[in-house]
Amino acid sequence: MGNQDLLISVLKNIVCQGKFPHFHFCGPHSDDVLDVVNDVISDHYDNKSMIMQIHILDNISESHLVQMITAFCNLQPVVADNDTKPKVIIIHQQNESLNDNFVHFLEDRMSEKRVKFVFLTASMHVVPHVLLNKMVSFTIHPKEQRKPISSDCDDIFYKLIHSNNDNHSYANIIIQWSNLHILSLPSLIYDTWYENIVKYI
Repeated sequence: MGNQDLLISVLKNIVCQGKFPHFHFCGPHSDDVLDVVNDVISDHYDNKSMIMQIHILDNISESHLVQMITAFCNLQPVVADNDTKPKVIIIHQQNESLNDNFVHFLEDRMSEKRVKFVFLTASMHVVPHVLLNKMVSFTIHPKEQRKPISSDCDDIFYKLIHSNNDNHSYANIIIQWSNLHILSLPSLIYDTWYENIVKYI
């Protein structure tokens, strides 16, 4: 997480200056990827008319997407900005493929300085190479999951094998523990043997 926080901090500074490249963020968890994009972009774009988000879906035609992007690029912001930040188009592509005509349209648009594209996908290989070559790409790894409270740390065998013993004692503990749970023993013998083993913790 430390590396990701550093990445977000650096990218935020770049976006703040108003001159930044097209971005591509990919990762298996779309929510984690979107969180990073929001952290990087949103703070510096109070004027939300400067940002458009597009979801690439099978039921949306190519011509409709072209019209939406063209209209957004040509539209003046609702509130005039004094700075020179470009407009931002966030494209949620995930695993959907793009047809050739739409790819060529995006390629032409990406040559303009007044609009920047941010692609969000599930994999680095989803975006066509002709577009990928125009972007700076980052892979966002899933956030670490907290372990359940009843973790291995509470397990007796876990404590045994993580206790500070020499190699001979370590091997002997594992052998004894294995035998204890393999053999059919009377409860009295089992309890006595068990107590002798756990004293190594």
